[in-house]
Amino acid sequence: MITGKPLPPVTEVTPPDTQRLDELVAQWDANCPQFYKGLLIAGSVDSRFIYDKATMTYSVRGGRKLTRAEVKKVYGDTMTKIGVR
Repeated sequence: MITGKPLPPVTEVTPPDTQRLDELVAQWDANCPQFYKGLLIAGSVDSRFIYDKATMTYSVRGGRKLTRAEVKKVYGDTMTKIGVR
């Protein structure tokens, strides 16, 4: 049973700036395994990955779907290497 007062509603969310996002994508591409380069920009013209919002899965253009466990592992390993996690 949860007790106490509910949290106040969130009114302001500041999105990260585009420079920080670009830096993170560059760090990702420099530190991730070769196969996963471009994963963070899935769906863009420059990426070979597609993200399906309905099923929340990544796939390679033209075929193979990445498992959630696979994405979770590479994301965790790479972000730890970068120092974000």
